[in-house]
Amino acid sequence: MLTLLLTCSLMAAAPGARFPQGTARMEPGPAPHGLPDWGVQRCEECHAEQVTQWRASGHATARTDDVFQVAITEDRPAWCVQCHAPFARDLERGALPPDSPAEERGVTCAGCHAPLGKAKGSGDAKGSGDAKGAQAMPCAGCHQFGFPVLDSGGHRQRLSATQSQQDTVGEWTRWREQSGDTRHCTACHMPRGDHGLGGTRRTDSLKAALGVEQVRGALLPSLRDVGHAFPTGGRPA
Repeated sequence: MLTLLLTCSLMAAAPGARFPQGTARMEPGPAPHGLPDWGVQRCEECHAEQVTQWRASGHATARTDDVFQVAITEDRPAWCVQCHAPFARDLERGALPPDSPAEERGVTCAGCHAPLGKAKGSGDAKGSGDAKGAQAMPCAGCHQFGFPVLDSGGHRQRLSATQSQQDTVGEWTRWREQSGDTRHCTACHMPRGDHGLGGTRRTDSLKAALGVEQVRGALLPSLRDVGHAFPTGGRPA
């Protein structure tokens, strides 16, 4: 089991057309059921409830979020935007026009629901509760990648396979091995299939995950049943 999970993490370190990790625009492949595209409005025709939930999620506003907008002033806009809005065509900094489509504003349906392909261990994006299902989860494609390796001119050549800029899947893999817990990402982040993923800041989940005790005049925080580091994601270069 550990071998499968480590394979999932390592595979996520190599950018590809399906998960380019900011190095290019994401290519999801053909839309299902003969549909002409993966547009949100197209999906909403049959999945209105899920799209309504998604509109309140952090995925829907991953590019327009205030925190991201501040961060992007200090970093390479194209690389950042192509993760936070993987189907975007406008890769510049700054505010978007009010009528910009959802694909310019965040992570849309295809980012998670397009087929993962054979390289990810599964031909669909459903997954299951076992190790094979965890390997098939698309989360690793965006939430596990290395720092950029630059040449002498400051141009990105590749992403590091040893220094993780986002290490959430690595954290989860180590937690799962240590705890023996069989849950994967959706068990906590999509309870009952919630496509809102708890909203943009998940206040209720944060309260449930954190404990605070007063010990000798100091406040001592602790985690409750969290499957990765908190805060998660970043590692110093």
